[in-house]
Amino acid sequence: VLVGSGFSETFPSFNIVYVVDVSGSMGTSSGVNIGGTPANETYIQVTQAALQNLNSIYGDYVAQGGQVTVHFVPFDSAVHAAAPYNANYTPAGAVSIIGDYTIANSGLSALVGGGTNYGNALTATENWLTANLGNADQNIVYFLSDGAPSDTPNYAAFETFVNSNGVLVNAVGIGNATATSLNQIDNTGGAEIVTN
Repeated sequence: VLVGSGFSETFPSFNIVYVVDVSGSMGTSSGVNIGGTPANETYIQVTQAALQNLNSIYGDYVAQGGQVTVHFVPFDSAVHAAAPYNANYTPAGAVSIIGDYTIANSGLSALVGGGTNYGNALTATENWLTANLGNADQNIVYFLSDGAPSDTPNYAAFETFVNSNGVLVNAVGIGNATATSLNQIDNTGGAEIVTN
């Protein structure tokens, strides 16, 4: 769009959904030392650090004039749907929800416990996206888990929903996770497994 003697740049808007496994196994040692203190962080601490790095990229995008809405779906045997996780955030607001991996029971690490019910997480993700698809130009899901599901998710229904609505789903396996289940969620070319 030409404005005066210069150009006005239009930034696409994004909905970002962080679907994060907070089951009991996420509280076990990862064997990874991120920054020296604390040493040998748990899987959830490693996940928190990764999410903060990713979140900062979206924060930089907002600083340049972009619009980003962040939503959380933390799950174990059930989805943690109560406040503050049921709200929507800017990347700046999402920082405290993710939490500081160096502080015990900070943010997402305070939720650790229970099983790994993918089905509940996928349903909650689909429900939020259904209500918010029209609020952004692009919808992106990051699904992070360290294990196989403890239920039998309806992958086909979720796949139909995201593909028909142009939603990008990035599945990331943490530690000892296998790609078998996560590949049925990811639609960007296959799940990534992060081991260190």
